[in-house]
Amino acid sequence: MADYKETNVSGKSWQRAQMVVISNHYGQVPSVTYQEEALITLEDGVMQRPVGSLSYTIDPTETIELRDPETLELTGETIPVALVHQALFSDYINRAKERDDAANAPDPEPTP
Repeated sequence: MADYKETNVSGKSWQRAQMVVISNHYGQVPSVTYQEEALITLEDGVMQRPVGSLSYTIDPTETIELRDPETLELTGETIPVALVHQALFSDYINRAKERDDAANAPDPEPTP
C-alpha cells in the first residue's frame, strides 16, 4: 500500500539535554535530572521528540570531567561538583538580591 505524499528525506539526528532540573528539597539529598530529546533536521526544519531522562543524586565530593563542546572529547580538566554547586548557589543569591533590591527601591521623584 502506498503512503500519502511519500517522499525521501535526508537529514541528521542527535540527542541532547533539553532541560536540566536541579532539585534541592529541604532535608533531602539534592539531585539533577536531564530531560533528553532527539532532534531530527530535515530540509524544511527541525523535529523534536522527548526520549527520556537521566537522573542522579549530587555527591559534592565528586569531580566532573570536562568535555570540549565542539568535539565532545575529554579535555583532561576536571572541576569539583562542590564548585558547580557554589556557582549556582551564588548565581541564585546574587539574582535574588538584585530582584529584591529593585522591588524595594524607592520610586524616583518626578522632575518639575
